[in-house]
Amino acid sequence: MSLRRSTSFIIAFASIAGLSAVALAAFAEHGAATVAPAAKAVSWILQATDFQMSHALALILIAVLTDRMADGLARMMCLGAAALMALSILFFPGSLYSLSFNGPGDLAPVGGFCAMIGWAIFGIGALVGARKGAFSPSMRVQAQPAE
Repeated sequence: MSLRRSTSFIIAFASIAGLSAVALAAFAEHGAATVAPAAKAVSWILQATDFQMSHALALILIAVLTDRMADGLARMMCLGAAALMALSILFFPGSLYSLSFNGPGDLAPVGGFCAMIGWAIFGIGALVGARKGAFSPSMRVQAQPAE
């Protein structure tokens, strides 16, 4: 199976987000309390890694489904949703990591908003794609003959 270039980039970004979420969760559990100056640092880092990992997995789902879509409005909507999810991964957890070290957290609401809008656009794009038959036949469930 060959992937479109956009799919490969989305999956690569998601894998980096997933890897760093695991590493940062380990840091939170095994050392953040001793080096991070903020009192809620461990809590914020764990909240950030949960968000980051769940949205990294969502990005992979979006990428795989979008890769199977024909070009058109539904595919463009899902790619837009992927871009918003990627921004949400950068802004929301990034702000929480920053707060953990007494930095600014101003972009957390932007990240949360990007996630909400990304989820909405993904859902609408998937519905538009299903309605217009944008999914490749290889993605559709084939009825199996009874044995």
